[in-house]
Amino acid sequence: ARSAMASALPNTFRRLVATKLTHNFREAVEIINCELKPPTAGQVLIKTKYAGVNASDINFTAGRYKHASKPPILLGFEGVGRVVQVGPGVGDGLKVGQPVAYLADGSFSEYQCLSAGSVFPVPSIRPEFVSLLVSGLTAELALEK
Repeated sequence: ARSAMASALPNTFRRLVATKLTHNFREAVEIINCELKPPTAGQVLIKTKYAGVNASDINFTAGRYKHASKPPILLGFEGVGRVVQVGPGVGDGLKVGQPVAYLADGSFSEYQCLSAGSVFPVPSIRPEFVSLLVSGLTAELALEK
């Protein structure tokens, strides 16, 4: 779905990625420019406003997780932003301009295409909403230990 907001989108965006594994986070990461592509079927394009700083980002870049990917690694796991474009087949639940929260790799990005099912409408764009999704997961992990 095209809109005034969608037509004003840039051709590229910036994203923070880990390009090597090291205990020094600043040495591990780079800001890269990426081509901004429209969402595909079932996706929405989000403009990130807030992203959570998570200990997992440091652990990934330090190579502490056995299941971790090899660089480049998308960083950031939770965010809050606004839907700026809606791909084909997305139901009426998400509209351009809608504030949303999400848990997804790569939230340290200016823009991100995500499955519509992985974003959650929120009443407004506030930094407090970033922690809502991950706090339940953190509590579950604590209870399992």
